[in-house]
Amino acid sequence: MNTFRSESLRYCLGYTFLISVVIFYAGIWSLKAGPSSERLLISSLNLSIWLAGGINLTGFLLGWYLKDRLPVAASWAVCLSSSAVIFVLVSPFFDPHYLFGFIIPLLFAIILMEWKQSAVFMGIVVIVCILLAYFHFHQWTFFGLIAFPIFLLVSVYCLLEFIFNEIHSSLNWFYQKYQIALRNEQIIRDNEIQLEMLVNNLKDYKKYLSETNMSLIIARDEAEQARNVKQNFVQNVSHELRTPLNLIIGFSETMINSPQSYGEVNWTPDLRGDVECIYQNSRHLKDLIDDILDMASLENKKYEIQVATVDLNALVDEVVLITESAYKTKGLYLTTDLSRNLRKVRADSIRVKQVLLNLLSNALKYTKSGGVTISSSANSAIAIVRVSDTGIGIPEEDLDKVFDAFFQVAKSTDREDYGTGLGLSISKQLIELHGGQMSITSKLGKGTSVFFSLPLAED
Repeated sequence: MNTFRSESLRYCLGYTFLISVVIFYAGIWSLKAGPSSERLLISSLNLSIWLAGGINLTGFLLGWYLKDRLPVAASWAVCLSSSAVIFVLVSPFFDPHYLFGFIIPLLFAIILMEWKQSAVFMGIVVIVCILLAYFHFHQWTFFGLIAFPIFLLVSVYCLLEFIFNEIHSSLNWFYQKYQIALRNEQIIRDNEIQLEMLVNNLKDYKKYLSETNMSLIIARDEAEQARNVKQNFVQNVSHELRTPLNLIIGFSETMINSPQSYGEVNWTPDLRGDVECIYQNSRHLKDLIDDILDMASLENKKYEIQVATVDLNALVDEVVLITESAYKTKGLYLTTDLSRNLRKVRADSIRVKQVLLNLLSNALKYTKSGGVTISSSANSAIAIVRVSDTGIGIPEEDLDKVFDAFFQVAKSTDREDYGTGLGLSISKQLIELHGGQMSITSKLGKGTSVFFSLPLAED
């Protein structure tokens, strides 16, 4: 709206300047009339024409000077100077109909001012009209003559004010919509720039992703080849080691159990001890090779289990019968606390035995006093087996690593045998092949408990 009034002020100033030119030209033109110039409405011999022109030109100059600094003051200068020009020109030849000339400054006020300011200016115009009538008639009996012109001026003012207020409201609404459209256009342009940048980035990412995928494919193939080479190497070496190792184990076992078969050999205690050491280490090496072969098969996903319905409690009793002599030799107990209401499970009996033997072997290695208890229970559709020992325990920071291949708990001087670090890893994978889970809890110096679950067989 300020922009509209600013532009309108320029046009009003132009109109004011044009009126000044017309007034001065009329004054100069009237010089040709000679002595009869008194009959002219505008005459160069009449001082009012030059006063009106001067006022009008002064209002123009003042408005032009203030239009950018104080637009409101410039508007008042234009409106007041126009009213003063009419007042000066009409005073010598007053006629009530001449009051309609004030429509021009009123129109200026309606266009250039707020409605409150234009109402004040309307009041000034009414006062000027009354003063003009009073100066002409010199008495207060003129209201009947000027009532209609003033009423018409006020009516025209009100009508024009309402019209221009509506125009102002419409212009304001369109201006707001225009500003919103400009902002939206700028937002769209910014979004287009961002979208273009995003598209370019996506193209770069796509190219980078393609290169990365190709690198990953190559790396995967290389890793697969390396894994296959490792698997083949492990299996070949393990199979090649088994033949001479079985010979060593067989001969050393014969030397220990049947020394008389070698005739008149002097079996001294030292010699028997050395043969015993060869036999034990050979068995340990064979167990290590078996574990490595199992681990290779599990990693290569070629390990198969033969699932059947198995009596879990009977299987535990069988494993206890196999290992209890080793516990008695070390002065440890091996007891069971099996649930007699436990139903049978779906499992591979050989692999479950392998898991139990691994757990009992670990417990035997790391338990110096007390012993091991094996318990079983049923929970929903699974059977749970717990192997608890009274051994040295596992530090809390190592519990998350005990199922990693080749991981061994930090050695200490009070441990005599350490194993390969494959037993728990293989056992966990075997239980998971059955659809079960394995977990471990331990307290340093108080013992360790290993849990594993197996699915129950249907009735």
